[in-house]
Amino acid sequence: QVLYTSFHHLGGDNVLPFAEETMTLAISFLRRPPLEAQPDLVHLEAAKLLTAVLAGSDGVLEACSHLLVDARRVVSAVASGETPGSSPALRAICSQLLSCMAQ
Repeated sequence: QVLYTSFHHLGGDNVLPFAEETMTLAISFLRRPPLEAQPDLVHLEAAKLLTAVLAGSDGVLEACSHLLVDARRVVSAVASGETPGSSPALRAICSQLLSCMAQ
C-alpha cells in the first residue's frame, strides 16, 4: 500500500529509481498463489501497484520496458482466469489493465 501511494501521488521522475524493482515486485506477487486468509488482498494490491507504475512518466516506462512483456503475460493469465483462486474483482481489474496495456 505504501509503494502504491508513493507511485500514485509522487509519480514521474520522483519514483524513477524504484520503478524497476517495484514493477518486478508487483509481477511476482501477481504470480503467487493466493493466501487462504484474505485470498485477494495481496493480488489486488499488486494489481494496483502495477497500474500505478504503468501510469508513471515516460521515464518510468522506459526504465521498465524490459519487464512489459512479462507484466502483460501475468496480467493476461489473471484476467483470463488461468491463475487459480483469482476472484471476479481481481480478474476485472486485470482485464482493464490489460486493455490499457494494449493501447
